[in-house]
Amino acid sequence: MANDEGTTPQVIKQELGAWVVEMVWPADAVSGGPREMRIVPSEEATDAEVARGVSTTVLRNIDLSWATTQATSLNPNLPEKDRILAHRRSVSKLYEWRDEGLSERYLAALAMEYVVLSENGIRGPLGEIAELLDKPRNTLKTHLAQARRKGLLETTPGKPGGTVTEKALEIVRRNPD
Repeated sequence: MANDEGTTPQVIKQELGAWVVEMVWPADAVSGGPREMRIVPSEEATDAEVARGVSTTVLRNIDLSWATTQATSLNPNLPEKDRILAHRRSVSKLYEWRDEGLSERYLAALAMEYVVLSENGIRGPLGEIAELLDKPRNTLKTHLAQARRKGLLETTPGKPGGTVTEKALEIVRRNPD
């Protein structure tokens, strides 16, 4: 299942009764959900179990958070050490800039951390960040809205957390550790 460049995509499988969900991430992906999904009958499934096709119950039980975590943790393009260091840098900047009020660099770091946690399947990323920064969750919700107004975070349909803008990335790059 190699692509044109000879790299092999990451495939994570989840068994759901008579069905197997195959979720595919491109070899160059470092975060986010699968690019493809296939639902096929399991080898043990009977004709009667699959006769009516895939039900909404099967679809609701697909655990994208688990699969994304698995794919990210197994990604050979982003070694564990590098992922941990990148996340620590992001958290470190956010923690360092937390008392600057609504400065652009604080909002950019907040947006980045929110997106990273969301993309990695963390349920309730605002709660995680609130605990880290010792700030109320509703305050952080307001801060994220401000980050959106300032063009640092965009809402992207179908993508939890949204997308960090180039403007936010540049602000964080201009402020090295």
